[in-house]
Amino acid sequence: MVKSSTGGYENLWNLCSENDRISYLKYFVIPILEDFKERVSDKDPINQLRKFYQISGLADSVGVDKNGFVKFTAGITYLSAFSIYFAVFQYLGVGDLFDFLLSRLLRKEQNIELLVSIREFILNNRKRLEQRAEPNDHGDVMDLEINLKEYFDELNESILLKTQVYNQLDSFMKSVNSKLKEFKDEINSESQMTNSLIDLQ
Repeated sequence: MVKSSTGGYENLWNLCSENDRISYLKYFVIPILEDFKERVSDKDPINQLRKFYQISGLADSVGVDKNGFVKFTAGITYLSAFSIYFAVFQYLGVGDLFDFLLSRLLRKEQNIELLVSIREFILNNRKRLEQRAEPNDHGDVMDLEINLKEYFDELNESILLKTQVYNQLDSFMKSVNSKLKEFKDEINSESQMTNSLIDLQ
């Protein structure tokens, strides 16, 4: 199922759910949600967010011209191994993981101080960021990648702690737990109904 869900997954998952919903939940959806929860959950909210970014590989792309002008671009990258979580969460309506990107967090905050801080971070770390970037025809370095896994501790102090990202992750994890309970209750209810039918026979 995971290998077959790299694209057009909604049709495949709808078909599986319609044919055998209990097996679909029991052997596909629930294990993915539990695996995510096991890999991310932590009593310490900072460690939990760190783990989240570690497995996600979420990164922002930014552009920096030769004059030092900084602009977030549309490019977004994440580990291919994480894409199954992204797809399942989106399919179930749990939440949009891209909301945890720096560009979206900063846009939501609309805080000039944070925008200045991220600009300083990019310029101070330009050489590190440029190691993976290619200059364009004008000599400008574009598409620098700020990987939140790699720069978590630095960005947490200067940026993340000043946003609502921790409340956002808490709500997200509650949504994951809620879906898990909902699906497990559905399986238990179906099992009880089946047992009742067997008893009647």
